[in-house]
Amino acid sequence: MKKIATLVLLLLASVVAAQEKSSLFDLGFLEGGLAYSVWGLKFDLPPQVRITPVFPGDLQPGQKGIARKATVDADFVGTLDFSLSVRPPVEVLDHVSLSYVARYVAYGDLEHGYHNGIADYEQYVQPAWLAYTYTKLDRTDAFVLELALNVDVPIGDGYSFLGGCRYLFPFGMKWEQGWDRYAEEVEWRSSDVHMSGFAPYIGIGYADPPAGAGWNILVSKARYKMEWDDYADTHCDSWGVEFGITVKF
Repeated sequence: MKKIATLVLLLLASVVAAQEKSSLFDLGFLEGGLAYSVWGLKFDLPPQVRITPVFPGDLQPGQKGIARKATVDADFVGTLDFSLSVRPPVEVLDHVSLSYVARYVAYGDLEHGYHNGIADYEQYVQPAWLAYTYTKLDRTDAFVLELALNVDVPIGDGYSFLGGCRYLFPFGMKWEQGWDRYAEEVEWRSSDVHMSGFAPYIGIGYADPPAGAGWNILVSKARYKMEWDDYADTHCDSWGVEFGITVKF
């Protein structure tokens, strides 16, 4: 993934360097963007990871113990997105661009800290003590990296209809099960998982031609593939809303 990211950045740099300075300004060849996204995620977890047994030290003589079923079904995540776009210096492709996007993921912790990540905590059914099991997903990558093909269709007065599709490069997460004991998580087992796939989007944007600045609102929906190290592949249904500003160079 790092090699792909480096290749894309070098490609953008080489294309920009090959253009005359006047072309950059006259054609709006290079654009930068900053956005805040609300990312909804609904996970389909392997059935093997759903139930965590009671902690052995909590079992009473003669009891097997029952733990509730943790789900980690859905959650909303905020991301801060940085993008760099290039437009071909060809008039017929003036409304087509290619973007490289880095989305900083705010949830979780690279050290898998207490109560970080997307998690579900449940009390035992038996014995009825105030003890919990947990199932959670925590990020191992700080950034989601995407490559996007964008189309903008002018609809008048500086406004445009936006459409396109993004490809999410494999994004690393760690799934973990265990027990919440005395405000500390005791891990039982875990597995790494990578999420990737395509996400089409539509939206509306506005650009002020003299200033070269603008804004956009985008909505997207996708079904990403989740590749597990220790289990069969599953999927994640995703939907998102993005609020962004753009500047032409």
